[in-house]
Amino acid sequence: MSHARLPDSDVHRVPKWRGVFAAAIVLLLLTGGLAIHQYFRYSAASERLDHAYLAISGIDELSARLLDVETAARGYLLTGSASFLDAYDDARPRVAEAAGTLSTVIAADARQRLRAGRLAVMSRDRTNQLQSAVDAYKAGRTSDAVSKVAPA
Repeated sequence: MSHARLPDSDVHRVPKWRGVFAAAIVLLLLTGGLAIHQYFRYSAASERLDHAYLAISGIDELSARLLDVETAARGYLLTGSASFLDAYDDARPRVAEAAGTLSTVIAADARQRLRAGRLAVMSRDRTNQLQSAVDAYKAGRTSDAVSKVAPA
């Protein structure tokens, strides 16, 4: 049995640039993998940023509600006007609501939960102090009421 040699025209030569295509494909795969990795990093950073924005917004909301209560209570103590008392009565429950919303937003982070707890206690203490001053004013103890809200 003799082995017949195929003529050169029937033999397909492998192009020399095959390695270049293989390198290009590997480079494309690596670039795609890097792009996917960067996308996931960006998504995670974006979620953290959104969470931080919600926490800051919650703190701002709590501050604004405390300012509303403080302003209304001081206005009532200065003028005795029922419109300030109505504004105070309207604003007071919103402080607790804002503190609760803030606690909900940061519930996943233990350190932030502790800080939000302290803010809630401080805001509750201040609203109780203001309520005590309003009650004293209603009872005719004006100097006692003013001393409760005067800066220390």
